[in-house]
Amino acid sequence: MQSQTIATPREQIQDGMTANGFWWMTGFEGSNIPEIGADEYEWTQHYANWQQDLEQVRQRLDLTRIRYTLPWYRLNPAPGRYDWRWADRVMAKAEELGLDLVLNPIQFGTPAWLQDSFGNLDFPDYAAEYFNRVARRYGRQAKFYTPHNEPLISALFGGDFGHWPPYWKGLDNYVRLVNNIGRQIVQSTRAVLQEVPEAQMIHVEAAEHYAAKNPDPFVQKEIWLRNERRFLFLDLVSGQVRKDHPLSDWLATHGMSDSDLAWFAENAINLDVIGVDYYPHCEVWLNRRENELIQHRDHGFSIVHHFSKTNDSARVNQLADLPVGLTGMLELFRERYNRPLMITEIDYCGLNEHKTLFLRYTVQEVKRARAAGIPVIGYTWWPAIDHMNWDLALRERDHIHPVGLWELHPEPDGRLSRVETEVVAAYRDLKNNAADSVGEVASL
Repeated sequence: MQSQTIATPREQIQDGMTANGFWWMTGFEGSNIPEIGADEYEWTQHYANWQQDLEQVRQRLDLTRIRYTLPWYRLNPAPGRYDWRWADRVMAKAEELGLDLVLNPIQFGTPAWLQDSFGNLDFPDYAAEYFNRVARRYGRQAKFYTPHNEPLISALFGGDFGHWPPYWKGLDNYVRLVNNIGRQIVQSTRAVLQEVPEAQMIHVEAAEHYAAKNPDPFVQKEIWLRNERRFLFLDLVSGQVRKDHPLSDWLATHGMSDSDLAWFAENAINLDVIGVDYYPHCEVWLNRRENELIQHRDHGFSIVHHFSKTNDSARVNQLADLPVGLTGMLELFRERYNRPLMITEIDYCGLNEHKTLFLRYTVQEVKRARAAGIPVIGYTWWPAIDHMNWDLALRERDHIHPVGLWELHPEPDGRLSRVETEVVAAYRDLKNNAADSVGEVASL
């Protein structure tokens, strides 16, 4: 009897260029920021319902891969101490179901014992130890890892806006977090590869894009800066931020030293796969009213309105008056890095019929990108079940954010039941007809 050959992680990525090998995924929002009492798994009752949640994804969607967050603060409750009991059960069940997990050891947040969170100078070392222990324990099963989910958002929310720990504000503090989180990404990547040399890292970043109609010079400069910052972490950890980088002077102005840049150049890591998180609010019109910058992010309804009438994503991009559209966004990342790309988060907040329209629109955009030779190897509707409080930056509790494939319905006894939406059938249909829905990546 001939033994079955299992594709290596690198071969699985390459197989994503084909229709049959395309990665269809979903996942579970697991941000946990103990300092503000935020734990998405607790809020959505995933800790109590994780078996049902995994089973319905496997059985109703017939998916074989999902993105999955590990709650760092629970697995590592004190420095050097680990409690794997819950994660062991999840990993065993996933293996039983035939689910491969793309692990997010950090979604958002750190353990409360790590004072100043991402700003702690020892954060990169503690995170690297944690990633090493995760890979050592689960590396036989898990071959794909995200070293830090959306580092751009972590740095903005914790270092510029002051919403999350360490509650810093201003661009100098933003750059401090960029430096520290960047080092963590490098060190955590190396920590995983030490245990699982064949592992592939999926670098997930928010895909914000800014534009304006008839901008004045101040607005145009701000647009340029924000669009360059979108790529900052990917450039930094891959050693591309040198003296000739567009942001080198700006970084120096806000505290990044030559020795910092030299460290990243000397310790550069490969970008195996770039994960792009795209939402309707990622496309931003930026304008000015007197001395105040005004942002307009609400393109979502315009997209679904026009898509329901034209059923052609290319036409929708013109009618909805978007700055670039999803295909254009993917082209920007391809031009910059020439690496395999993956949609690692996408959703629509609203009615289920609108979610379904946005799903079909974005999958059409992926097909257009692949037909143009852009190596998009996967698509992730995020998340499987509704979020809690994400529209409130996790700073309030008990507000359901209706974005999931399954709705959360509050019951009289306090339970949150899972109710399948029409989006599940639409997603399953697209997956089962991948040759038509996404096609092959064209050779150029």
